[in-house]
Amino acid sequence: MKETGIAPEESIIIGDSSIDMLTAKNAGIWSCGVTYGLSPETLEKFPGDAMVDSPLEWTELFGA
Repeated sequence: MKETGIAPEESIIIGDSSIDMLTAKNAGIWSCGVTYGLSPETLEKFPGDAMVDSPLEWTELFGA
């Protein structure tokens, strides 16, 4: 974000694990958890701000 000049509130982390969601939280970034990755079971304890089951849901989530 520093290199591109993008603010945390304009950023998102999309990930399949609790580590991804905690990274987003610690950076003040919005998070999207995906249930189709390598560690989706870890998202039960630390879910994202949004959760999706397919990349097709991204268009609805992002308003495209």
